[in-house]
Amino acid sequence: MGDLAVGDSELRGSRDCLMVSLMGVAQAFLIVAVCLVTQLSLPVTALASISVHIESHTECLDEEQLEERIGKLLEHYEGGNKGSITVAGSPGETATIATLRVVTVVGEVVLDRLFELRPEDCPSAVDLFATVLEQFLREFPREGWGEDPQPQPVPERIIVTQDVTEFAGRFFVAADTRWQPTSGDLELGATLDVGSDRHRLTASAAFRVGYPHKLGGGQYIENLALLGVGWRYASQNWLTQIEVRTGGLVVSGFGYAINHHTWLLWLEAQGAIMWHWHGVLMGPQVGVSPLQHRVVTVDGDVSAIPRVRIGVVVAIPFWSQKM
Repeated sequence: MGDLAVGDSELRGSRDCLMVSLMGVAQAFLIVAVCLVTQLSLPVTALASISVHIESHTECLDEEQLEERIGKLLEHYEGGNKGSITVAGSPGETATIATLRVVTVVGEVVLDRLFELRPEDCPSAVDLFATVLEQFLREFPREGWGEDPQPQPVPERIIVTQDVTEFAGRFFVAADTRWQPTSGDLELGATLDVGSDRHRLTASAAFRVGYPHKLGGGQYIENLALLGVGWRYASQNWLTQIEVRTGGLVVSGFGYAINHHTWLLWLEAQGAIMWHWHGVLMGPQVGVSPLQHRVVTVDGDVSAIPRVRIGVVVAIPFWSQKM
């Protein structure tokens, strides 16, 4: 029983050592991985910053100290994403000639300074370059490096149109069919309108001549002089117009033993739709009157003045003026 117990203890001890060894190996791999990632990330960081080039052929400039100071300045001010800073020094006859140049990613030279360093200036040369570069980085705008880290959105173009008042005029001619009784007429006139491109108020004047009607032993004819007001709406290719018109109706008889001429009041509503065609407007129109007039002869023959008409109108623009 004692040997068995000792054996079990040794077995457990071996397992513990194995677990400790495995844990040690895992930690070692983790440390190596972290080191590799750190080493690999360093070039990426260097590529994302400004490159620094120091070319000194003289002991007056301490390259290591100068590179360290410039690196600290770039970390503090975080200049452009890419660019280059070049420091060059060469011995002269009586002094060291040194230059400091800063170039943006697009190749623009934004700083170019020349220094003459005498032997007594050499101990403070690094401070001199650091001070000049620090002042430049403090004042130089970040977008000046050629890459704007936060590009501004392109403003949306807003076009504001102002609807102006326009006056316009057009002549028109129309031919209609009327009933009852069936007949026809011919109308000439002019329309003036004022308003915007879409909506306008209209005013018109027209003269209408009806076809002769046979009644009894003679004939009669109607002539109308009309004034109208209304509204019109225009789109790009067509327009519609509605008017109320009033005026005088003259009924004249001829061919009778005694011919009479009578003036009557006339009132009507008219609507039309016209399309643009080769510089003119043309389309159908319809008119209706609420008045009912009759023509009576001495022999008792009776006829009515037609109240409804449908026809075609053609309008020719002749004038327009914007205000």
